[in-house]
Amino acid sequence: MTEPRPDFSFIVRDNEAAAARALQERNFVHAYLLVHAVVESLLRVFLKDHRQRVTFDKLIEGYSRFLSEQDYPEPTFVKELTEFNQRRNRIVH
Repeated sequence: MTEPRPDFSFIVRDNEAAAARALQERNFVHAYLLVHAVVESLLRVFLKDHRQRVTFDKLIEGYSRFLSEQDYPEPTFVKELTEFNQRRNRIVH
């Protein structure tokens, strides 16, 4: 028997709305961080990785492994995700 998949849609919806508000208020750093949270939530759902303390880097690695298993020819989006996360880390730290 498989466990039901957690529903992250409310997290995505709430973060998306908050990011839109931050953009309207011209709070671009806050909007960037919220978009990062949305992407992280989407990666979790896509990879079915519901561990509490998994890092964004580990999610990117999981996505890269998935692409390799699918014989994806050029996983350029992995590089984009890595750079996206590095920017986020610079902002936070």
